[in-house]
Amino acid sequence: MPVDSIIERASAKLDIQSLNEWVAIIKMSRQNPFPYEVKVLEYTDFKNWAEHVIFPKNLKKYDSGANIEIRNFFSVTMQSKSNVLTFRMNNATDRNEQITLNIPPQSPTVKNLYTIRLPISIAKYKDLKNLCDKNVIRKGLACEFLNLPHKGSVDDSLIETDEEDVVEEPKEF
Repeated sequence: MPVDSIIERASAKLDIQSLNEWVAIIKMSRQNPFPYEVKVLEYTDFKNWAEHVIFPKNLKKYDSGANIEIRNFFSVTMQSKSNVLTFRMNNATDRNEQITLNIPPQSPTVKNLYTIRLPISIAKYKDLKNLCDKNVIRKGLACEFLNLPHKGSVDDSLIETDEEDVVEEPKEF
């Protein structure tokens, strides 16, 4: 979990079993120039932006009629009150191309992505319960883990994996 060498040093020899312990360790790991600020996110903090995506996937030409070539973009800007995207091609030149988007009126409210806490699989819950029963997880923390929502229809793997998580099998010769 640590992504910073200061946090790694602070947590190296500790037995961390709870999210709350991670929060405290991360906050206290650095004092100069100031402690880290830690924000614990709840399921209601994640918003569903999918219905508010306005960039059409099938754009092929600028308003001038020239073909769009993504590899030539230097920057893309859109002003908040305008439906015009401006593509800057090069830092040295003032060559800009524009695309006018037809944006339908949308509701300004963004809905929550999750309506309930995400459950864990039954197998993971049984493993946690087993660890709590054997006192591997401290008794004071057991209720935190045993109160996690769980159900049988949850996959044990992520829908999207990180690139670095993909391990290639060694080739046989």
